[in-house]
Amino acid sequence: MIMPLKKTILSLTYVLAACIAHARPADSLLVSVDPMYSRYQQAFQPINYQIPDAQYRKLRLSCYQQTDSSSKCLYDIEYERVLFEKGIHQLLLDFDKNSKINDVSYEFIALLKRFEFFPPGRYTTRLWMQQEGTGDTASYSFEWNIDSALAYRSGLRNDINSSFTKGSHKNSNAFVSKTASNVTNPAQLAKTRKLFERRIDKQKGITSVSCTYNNQASEALYYKGFFLGFYPVAEPNRLQKQIAGEEQRLGSNPSSFVNLNLPNAPSVNSRFKQFNNQQKKEDETTEGNIDLSGNFSTGQEPNSMQDNNFQEIRGDIHTEIKNIPVIIEGYYTTQDQHRKAKASYFRFRYDVDKYKKKLRGSVSSYKNSYEDTKAKGSSFNNIAQIAIAKLRQEKAILLDGLRRDYGITEPGLNASGCNMDQLLADSAGKKVAKIKADQADICNKYNRIISAEKKIAAYQHQVDQYNKQDYFDKELSYNKIKDIANNPNASNKQLASAAKYILPQSGPLAFMAGFTKIDGGILNSYESSYTMSGQTLKGGSIGYELNVVKVGLSAGKTEYISRDGNVDRYNTYLARLDFKKTYKQQFSLIYFGYTPTKQILDDPQFKKTDAYLPTFQQPVHILSLTHTGTITKDLSMESEGAVSYKNSANGDKISNDNAAYKTALEYQLPKINSNLKGEWEHVGKNFENNAMPYTKAATERYTLAGQTSLFKSFLLLGVQWNRVKQQSFSSSGYNTRWGFDLQTKSKQYPNIYLSYKPYSTFRKYDDTLAIAQRPVFGEVWIARATYQFKRGKAYHRFMLSYNSNKSTMDTLTYKSQTIQAGYIYTDKTYTISNTAGWMKQPLNSISGLSYHSSVFTGASAGFKLNQQLTANIGQDIAVASYGIQRYTATAGMAYSFMKLPFRLHIQARYSSLHIDETVPSRHIWYGQIGINWRFKTQAF
Repeated sequence: MIMPLKKTILSLTYVLAACIAHARPADSLLVSVDPMYSRYQQAFQPINYQIPDAQYRKLRLSCYQQTDSSSKCLYDIEYERVLFEKGIHQLLLDFDKNSKINDVSYEFIALLKRFEFFPPGRYTTRLWMQQEGTGDTASYSFEWNIDSALAYRSGLRNDINSSFTKGSHKNSNAFVSKTASNVTNPAQLAKTRKLFERRIDKQKGITSVSCTYNNQASEALYYKGFFLGFYPVAEPNRLQKQIAGEEQRLGSNPSSFVNLNLPNAPSVNSRFKQFNNQQKKEDETTEGNIDLSGNFSTGQEPNSMQDNNFQEIRGDIHTEIKNIPVIIEGYYTTQDQHRKAKASYFRFRYDVDKYKKKLRGSVSSYKNSYEDTKAKGSSFNNIAQIAIAKLRQEKAILLDGLRRDYGITEPGLNASGCNMDQLLADSAGKKVAKIKADQADICNKYNRIISAEKKIAAYQHQVDQYNKQDYFDKELSYNKIKDIANNPNASNKQLASAAKYILPQSGPLAFMAGFTKIDGGILNSYESSYTMSGQTLKGGSIGYELNVVKVGLSAGKTEYISRDGNVDRYNTYLARLDFKKTYKQQFSLIYFGYTPTKQILDDPQFKKTDAYLPTFQQPVHILSLTHTGTITKDLSMESEGAVSYKNSANGDKISNDNAAYKTALEYQLPKINSNLKGEWEHVGKNFENNAMPYTKAATERYTLAGQTSLFKSFLLLGVQWNRVKQQSFSSSGYNTRWGFDLQTKSKQYPNIYLSYKPYSTFRKYDDTLAIAQRPVFGEVWIARATYQFKRGKAYHRFMLSYNSNKSTMDTLTYKSQTIQAGYIYTDKTYTISNTAGWMKQPLNSISGLSYHSSVFTGASAGFKLNQQLTANIGQDIAVASYGIQRYTATAGMAYSFMKLPFRLHIQARYSSLHIDETVPSRHIWYGQIGINWRFKTQAF
């Protein structure tokens, strides 16, 4: 008897305090409370507030589930000394960190933590607050209606959906296109219900009841007495189509599933956060593709370094680790056992683009949801105000009639509570007799007045609650994302900061959004022209966005193949600061340092050629400043300045000799589709960065280029001019090169492309002896004509091309020429191609370098035999002056399993090679067998 009495006294005290608080003048605190939600087995109570000054308050929160006849307390908890910061904020109270529990339904808390959604129903949450120091109190009441449908995106609904779609992913598109009958088949419906019951039986604590909801067959789900929602069921075929449509809507317009019904709906922030929470769990999947192949041959082709027998495995995995989307890629070949330069690699990276896509999707969906709610809210406000006005008019008419007919005023009526003895005592004369005669009419009018007042109060409470919710939705989220949602250049951190109140856990997500990159393994990174400019890096790289600057760090070993065929490795490390773009100008400060690895330091040739050897104690340092920006509307600029120095005993003097500069301008000619580019580069003779594939020291370069589009973009014409000045100890010289490209774009006529591109990294043969890497110069001619058209369901493509490539490296010259014509036919079943041409290329033999010409032709065909099986065949033949130079025949097939995520592929090739008339023919058989596995499962 003691505990119930204690609870009764506490409840009466709570109600009395609330009544007193409502009687007090409203304080300067504006509050809006949303339903409790959970994430990763933690329950949080969100409170939105605005306050002019920071202060501590004591809180008491109670939530009741309302029914037509009673109410059930879900929780009644207290918190001591809760800090309310100055301004507009959202406070998240952890349920498990309360100061005191007066009453709680642990079954409800377990439900909330397990399913992570508020069950359907009508709820009232009361908030009582007491300010520290002054003792002032205030109380607030909030009501919500949660939709009766089983929550979309929830784990329970996804689990049920998967039980009806498992094993049908291969044919899902074909299935959805089928037209389902509108006539219900009782036997098929019973089959669905039976499958549903078997699935629910596996869910501990959940029961289901067959029913009809919204004129559709449904299953009502319950958990320990709490209603979880209705799940619509139908015949298996129709249900799969229904689920496919649901998934399509969730992918294209997820906000359409957010319940926007008014009145008494939770705020848009609360509803969208819950929806985003459920969507996040569904997105936490692992998708991958792994390919394993074995290769076998009876011999090596001429000039090939490929092993006769080798195995390869390659794969990529897209997953989420602790809410971080990552991509893991790898490749391994057994050929690396006999190579100095390894082809195998492994790398992982933080998938910034996926993270940004998800953030931008959340921002866009919330913006649409808020605007939809705002439109409905305005309509509701108008309807409510009209209803309130009518009720007030009805009340005024009733009061006026009581005053006129009986002399009863509103204060007297309220004071008496329609007690007839008191009303008669307050009346006199003829009014007494009339009151006695019309007691029933007076009581009826009094009850109508009381009913009107209750309805006015209810409508006004709904309007006030909606206006508070709308205010916080707008100030906390909408105003921050309405502009950024349409800004394609917004960073992840900017998006997460603007959307932090609609994300399930704003703290960790906002922190992770600050990372601009997290990479590890084998990387190809470009930072600037004079630091790390695309070299292969074995190591890691990380970047993070702060308020006014982005910070980047990289470290590892850079590698490239040197002129002697060895792999040169340098220990490198880089720090980068990217300053916030100001007035359309972007500046970056880069520090880059390197030391040779032990492999280079132990090379005797390296020690002879360099008087100074950098070490870990005395590395080479490079400091670079880069700039990109817009000078005028049509003029943009890119530039970089760098200096290199060493920590030698005597110290280095920084001068023009150990500096490098580069400036490039691009001008878009107004009103015509043309642009001009100009670039100047100077690299001092003492500027040092041996970690680059080739040195630029003692060079000066001038480049001019122009491009224009003529005849309504039919003809594209470009011209390039390049001049290089190179200095040595004794002389300096120039190398001038011209190039051009010409291209047409048309659907009616054949397209033509013609290009001449010279290239050079030194000016004369003697310079190659002074450059440690691989200097080269040469020229490339490309001419190509293509034409494509469609007839019926087939595509026809014709090609004609000419290629000439000439290069000189280390005083050795290589030159090849090719003329080729081709035709490709493609439809849904076949892909057929034919080629024919002429080739001239160099051949190294015992007698020296010679050039051989050959005529070649080839044909291949691919067949799609059915949905699972494809095949291909082909042959190639080349004829030289001495006879058949090459004959090759290939055949292969690929088979995709219907119910398994595997694809088997087999390839075979026979080659007969007679490369030179001085050597005998070689006959080589080659085979490959492999399997490809695509998978999708729950994330780590």
